[in-house]
Amino acid sequence: MRKKLLILFCGILTVALLCSNVLIASATSLADSKVKATCKVTVVQKVVSVKLSAKSKTIKKGKSFTLKATVLPTNTNMKSVTFTSTNKKIATVNSKGKVTAKKAGKATIIVTTKDGKKQAKCTLKVK
Repeated sequence: MRKKLLILFCGILTVALLCSNVLIASATSLADSKVKATCKVTVVQKVVSVKLSAKSKTIKKGKSFTLKATVLPTNTNMKSVTFTSTNKKIATVNSKGKVTAKKAGKATIIVTTKDGKKQAKCTLKVK
């Protein structure tokens, strides 16, 4: 626990800030110390945008490269993303953003935030 604050007001309230987005508050009655309550509050920072390290790329069949996804703001607690390919016969992408060219053609690699609300795309041309 990083911080602890004690307040007396018709009972005892203890607040512990565990990290930047989690707060635990506990209250104990002054009249009866067996009467207690605890509440955990988690503040969720919304995702504003997601960006990819490339908007377009041309690669040769059989080659690979890795796309890096950046979720903003940097302090969001919803940083996980999923990668998908619009044409898996042309190119595949794994959960870490590694793109592998399968055969000549075009595909789009899409990264989507965990909440499904933000996306970024990289158009891919395989030679």
